[in-house]
Amino acid sequence: MFEIQCECAHMQTAAQAGVYVVLALGALMLFKLLRSTLRFLRDFVLPSSSKAVLSRCGAGKGAWAVVTGASDGIGKWYATELARRNFNVCLISRTESKLNAVAKEIEEKYNVSTSVLPVL
Repeated sequence: MFEIQCECAHMQTAAQAGVYVVLALGALMLFKLLRSTLRFLRDFVLPSSSKAVLSRCGAGKGAWAVVTGASDGIGKWYATELARRNFNVCLISRTESKLNAVAKEIEEKYNVSTSVLPVL
């Protein structure tokens, strides 16, 4: 009978150790998730730190951004935002006259270089 009690006590200790291992792994996974979330917020949501991300991407250092559909709508908005954030912009669309107008507007307003590429 002593052996059975000893076995049960040993199994109980092993089960408790297993619970602690699972809790430790869960805490580690939660920590990783929290760290990833905080990095995302720091890099892409918070305005003060997003400047650092843009700088790493080349903003203000002569880097070029390529925007398709840049003569109207969302493409034009993206091109304008990238220029506002000190990227040179290569504008691609089908209508050359609209592209030239957008390029002129961006160059005058944000003092960046633009390139126009009409696609047929």
